[in-house]
Amino acid sequence: MLLKLWRKTVVMFARRMPIESAGVCMAFSVLFLLTAVFILPEAAEHAAESPLIAEGLSAAEGGWRVMHWIEGTMILGACLASSIFQARCLQLCYPKFYDPYAIE
Repeated sequence: MLLKLWRKTVVMFARRMPIESAGVCMAFSVLFLLTAVFILPEAAEHAAESPLIAEGLSAAEGGWRVMHWIEGTMILGACLASSIFQARCLQLCYPKFYDPYAIE
């Protein structure tokens, strides 16, 4: 049952991607994952270093809270994009196992 759910999830994500190259899918997946892990968590720190942005966020009510919320949302979005590209890569590499028409 868990395997069937996994296959349905992979096929659902893979249908969103029209790319036909597993290498390109893997490259984009790695790019989004690296962005989520290394670049996005430091967005608030970089905003604090910029005087204009820091003043604007400090002046706005809940500005820094919103900045951290946006940062977290972008991290989740990058992880989701990475999983969509990874699902397409799995479907391209293992077409018999992740066949969208064979899943009941």
